[in-house]
Amino acid sequence: MSKSNPLSVLLKINAQLEAPIDSRLIEQCYAIQQKHQFDKERNSVNEIKKVVEASISIPQGDLSI
Repeated sequence: MSKSNPLSVLLKINAQLEAPIDSRLIEQCYAIQQKHQFDKERNSVNEIKKVVEASISIPQGDLSI
């Protein structure tokens, strides 16, 4: 039994949604999470927030999490 690539699974599920998310956004967020997965503090929130804000054209700082 082979393991699935998590990014491929996310993109496949996204393609099945009625209102899919831009695949570039998924790829960027996945890359950020992958980069931080072994960090002790795992602080990827600010980087992901910037990517999401840029994708929806909201000035940085206006999006509350």
